[in-house]
Amino acid sequence: MRVDLHIHSTCSDGCLKPGEIISLAARKGLSVISIADHDTVNHFEESKREAEKRQLALIPAVEFSAFVSGQEVHILGYAPDQMNANLTRHLDQVRSRRTERAHRILERLGSHNIHIPHSELDLIPQKTTIGRLIIARLLLKHGYVRSINEAFDRYLGNRGSAFVPYEPADAIEVIALIRECGGISVFAHPSLQELENPGPVLCEAGLEGVEAYRPGLTENESLMVVKKADELGLLLTGGSDWHCEGGRFNLGDFFVDSGRIKDFLELAGVSA
Repeated sequence: MRVDLHIHSTCSDGCLKPGEIISLAARKGLSVISIADHDTVNHFEESKREAEKRQLALIPAVEFSAFVSGQEVHILGYAPDQMNANLTRHLDQVRSRRTERAHRILERLGSHNIHIPHSELDLIPQKTTIGRLIIARLLLKHGYVRSINEAFDRYLGNRGSAFVPYEPADAIEVIALIRECGGISVFAHPSLQELENPGPVLCEAGLEGVEAYRPGLTENESLMVVKKADELGLLLTGGSDWHCEGGRFNLGDFFVDSGRIKDFLELAGVSA
């Protein structure tokens, strides 16, 4: 089976609605997918309904931004209980901080004579996670940049003139929260260096898997990540981190053969 366990929808910074992604994934020949939007479960219900209609296996997921050992990391939580009160509270607080940060970025842009109305943020559906990619699209929409890359290079990246730092949640607490919700915690798109440090710290906290297969890794790099994951006792997963058609790749261009991540799929309730 063709598997992609890392996809984003309009509930965070993707370009298609959850139902549209399910439809596209089915047309592209994917068999098992996860929509893993940033800091929200708002995509769960729509994607579940559509997946059932199309007999597509869906593992619901959330991508958490987190901080550990002086580094920002992303932790994927697969199949969590979306009704868990602590999860709801955590995600509400994170989205609130992200929205506040977005307004501060618009203020900084204004000081550079780049005027994007704050009302643009109010038009974004409630419970959508507002990240920098959304602001980059606003810069493109209003004609201030010619590409998303330019938006980050000039304004939104860590060295950009309108960069506003963001304080993610503690990774140890995020892993504990995922476990409390009955979910499976996975280290998203780590380099080999990140897997070596802070990988062991995350493992001690209960991390269960690592995204070993993804675009951008050479076959040799992926093999080294797999070897390190085996040393740490981590399950293997894989995903494209897809956001939009027409970007670096289209949905379905990248996939993982289910046999490579069989143990994870079985733990998540999907027969490989």
